[in-house]
Amino acid sequence: MAIAFACPFALIVPAAQSLTLDLFAVATILVSVTGRSDMYKMIETLDNVLAVRIDGKITGEDLKDIMKRLEVMMAANSKVHVYAETNSIDGIEIAGLATHVARATPLLGKLGQFGRVAVVADQAWIRVLTRIESAILPHISYRVFEPGQRDEALAWVKGAA
Repeated sequence: MAIAFACPFALIVPAAQSLTLDLFAVATILVSVTGRSDMYKMIETLDNVLAVRIDGKITGEDLKDIMKRLEVMMAANSKVHVYAETNSIDGIEIAGLATHVARATPLLGKLGQFGRVAVVADQAWIRVLTRIESAILPHISYRVFEPGQRDEALAWVKGAA
């Protein structure tokens, strides 16, 4: 469940709710003191790569949008890879999380569809939690990168590195 909890910790807390939960945990974990509305941005890439850049607070509507994109990708591809880039995450927004977890739980049966998960994080605690998640889900290939390694991370998740 790549980046379901964008902050891999989201996957750990519910004890591996789903790989999707991890990816969206990555998204969910974004809480910003700036109150900006541009919390996440989808990055255009291959059809089998869900790539998202998260910066700031993410809402339940944002999670629905990301989840919908993941579901479409999973229906169309035997393997889905995840690229999650986080910037200055300082908390977790609780609103919308219960709905997200309920929607992500059925993906437990589809963990085998997740391939490579690249997490680019400017904060050490997110990188550490991603490594812990990687240990919990050893059949999914995780790699952690620092912001200066964005290009390398995206190339790796696409299978080009």
